[in-house]
Amino acid sequence: MNPLPMISILIPVYNAERTLAACLDSVLSQTYPELEVLCVVDGANDASAGILYDYAKRDPRVLVIEQESAGPATARNVGLSAARGDYIGFVDADDRTSPEMFEKLLAAIEETGADLACGAHYSVGADGSARVVVLDEHFAAQADSSCGAAMDVQSPQDLGLLLTRLPDFIWGKLYRREIIVREEIRFPDGRVYGEDTVFLAKYLRHTARAAFVPGPLYYYTAFSTGSITNTVSDAWYDIFENLKDILYDFAGQKELNPYLEELCLRYYDRRANAILRGGDRDFQLRYLRYSFEFLSVRFPGWKVRMRSLDGIAFARVKTSLPLMRLAMLAPDSLKTRVYERARGR
Repeated sequence: MNPLPMISILIPVYNAERTLAACLDSVLSQTYPELEVLCVVDGANDASAGILYDYAKRDPRVLVIEQESAGPATARNVGLSAARGDYIGFVDADDRTSPEMFEKLLAAIEETGADLACGAHYSVGADGSARVVVLDEHFAAQADSSCGAAMDVQSPQDLGLLLTRLPDFIWGKLYRREIIVREEIRFPDGRVYGEDTVFLAKYLRHTARAAFVPGPLYYYTAFSTGSITNTVSDAWYDIFENLKDILYDFAGQKELNPYLEELCLRYYDRRANAILRGGDRDFQLRYLRYSFEFLSVRFPGWKVRMRSLDGIAFARVKTSLPLMRLAMLAPDSLKTRVYERARGR
């Protein structure tokens, strides 16, 4: 009888003592048994390491690796180097998984022969409420069986659809380690924001089939205190370095240009939404000017294109520096309403 394939689950850990136990409990409660859980402590200065070693004593599937603080990208690379599984999954230390997540993702890959499996997720707010974030309609139609169905990636248009419409988080998915090793796919060391996108884009280049599993499988903490995603800082500039890497990797594939432009525009849209919530105006103006320059150099018609994209609220405001400056001066109550509308509430 053939042994079950192993899944290596990588968890970078930095000062996550408040959420770490819930995260580990959800991962170790998976209905799929053949797991190794690689927890990379990224120079944490709280009780995270102690919590991990307590779990490791009780469950041999938990492996703890400590490193000097170098950021989540480097921590994940360390985990990738240590992983022994046939498949790779990623979980963030402030998130949780549904008990059947990895069993369902693996079943989808094995049933369809896919290189990647993906499911919907829950977005958990600060008040603990969870809303379902469904897969894009292009993929949701595929997930119509208990184990999901697959999409063949046969053309630049197929690849472009995955690049722009697949959730660009690395979590909530399952990857073949063979592809990661063979193609030497890694995260960009030293970056702390949006490094997921680079890894996923590199992986998608070598994905011949992608499977989609019905139903949400992952609990994403949308407003974690201190999260880079929710903190205005120079780390936001990592986005541009990530996008430069992706544009370089796909250079020469002209058919992908509209999709690469859309990818860049949707990243700008997210930061514009955050800017409309308020914050340091000097930083915001510098960041907006840089964003406009970045987009204008690479995609001269980006303003017209952005106004035509679906799901982007207040596109005319976001494509005008004077209007964005006016919006930044608006009362906080109005900014909140704008932001909620942008999120689709």
